[in-house]
Amino acid sequence: MSKWNHIPEMLSTNSTRRTALKLAAATVVGSALGTTAVAGQTNDRVVWENGLEDIVPSSPTIVDETLYIGTNGSEIYAIDTSTGNEEWVFETDGFVNSSPAVVDETLYIGSNDNKVYAIDRNSGEQQWQFDTGENIRSSPTVADGTVFIGNGEAQGADDPSVYAINATTGEQEWRFEADGRVASGLIVDDGLVYVKATDNVDFDGFIYAISTDSGNLEWSKSVGLGRSSPTIADDTVFAAGGQGVFALDKASGEEQWMVEINEFSISSSPTVANGTVYIGTHENEVVALNADSGTEEWTFPTEELVGSSPTIAEQTVFVGSDGGNIYSIDANSGDENWQLSVDDEIHSSPTIIDGILYVGTIQRNPDSSPDGSIFAIDTDHDSSSEGSRVNQGILGHHHVWTEETDDETDEIGDVDDGYEETDDGVPGFGAPSAIAGLAGAGYLLQRRLGGNE
Repeated sequence: MSKWNHIPEMLSTNSTRRTALKLAAATVVGSALGTTAVAGQTNDRVVWENGLEDIVPSSPTIVDETLYIGTNGSEIYAIDTSTGNEEWVFETDGFVNSSPAVVDETLYIGSNDNKVYAIDRNSGEQQWQFDTGENIRSSPTVADGTVFIGNGEAQGADDPSVYAINATTGEQEWRFEADGRVASGLIVDDGLVYVKATDNVDFDGFIYAISTDSGNLEWSKSVGLGRSSPTIADDTVFAAGGQGVFALDKASGEEQWMVEINEFSISSSPTVANGTVYIGTHENEVVALNADSGTEEWTFPTEELVGSSPTIAEQTVFVGSDGGNIYSIDANSGDENWQLSVDDEIHSSPTIIDGILYVGTIQRNPDSSPDGSIFAIDTDHDSSSEGSRVNQGILGHHHVWTEETDDETDEIGDVDDGYEETDDGVPGFGAPSAIAGLAGAGYLLQRRLGGNE
């Protein structure tokens, strides 16, 4: 039986799930992860918060109501999206800045212990591991039975490379030697894998287009520093580095346009939706550019730099900042809808499912080790992430990418609907608090049914 069957049938499927998430969170009694349910409190936009003892720079992937994410405590978590409770935890021997890719029943991810892991997404059991010899911050992609990932995040890495690994056996298919450390996510399209490498010695970065079959370089383009990941829409590779955003022909690498939006380096990765490129900057802004011409459509000021990468849902841009805010911005006008302060830095890039935004945070404590949280946040609508970044599985994804890994990416940008890094973090609550939370959730449900959004 579905866990949502007890919610009144008069609600639509998506709003049912969104409301049920708040009910489920409000009735949780304790958690191994220190989950705090907040329905009924003053700020009921936060559905739940998972307080951890480790920072969370990784970006979430959500498939079948389970969230997968890495932490700098060397763990990979599987978390029930309805309650915020852990389903399983997998331990590595290094920081996990990489964001997971899930295909069928397997999760693929890298770690700073130099290894790529294939993990059963249901049980958390390891299927295989592959040692690359250099630490990994890059986020993998999977296409046609092959895992593609880069390594060499550390400054002065001896052997930074891009690897093709058999997704079933974990055996190497080929290795491409890069001219700089590979910390970006990767994307596969029309027989080529696209990735960015950064050389901090020569102060430059490159977009590579590499044959998925042979590992041979097809073309490369200098774009400047930063570990921003590329994305593709309408036969164009959109990439960021150094001072600006580049539009490159995906077959040849020929520059179509370049727009300066930054002074030095860009960490945020672009996403494309409805003919517009959205990206954050180190100049405390979110910028929207026309995908055809690079013309600025609008600029939205933030209080601190934006290393998080935007996601789009319901004609709205959602992104986090180093100042600890989640912003909701009208995708067409650049006007603010709302902002929510979570106090912690946000390097993680959000993913939205059925109107609930999931993201990781980093809290730097001057008197103790840094820690972080995973948040589930109500966005006021019922849609899921759109746009090229999430739909192409770059820095987190949802079921759409999992179901369409063999499809073309050319039209993903046209949707119809619109950092540097330098177990019980929050206690569970007892029965009295659970009852209070349930009362708050009952009020919330009544408000939803009454149409008072």
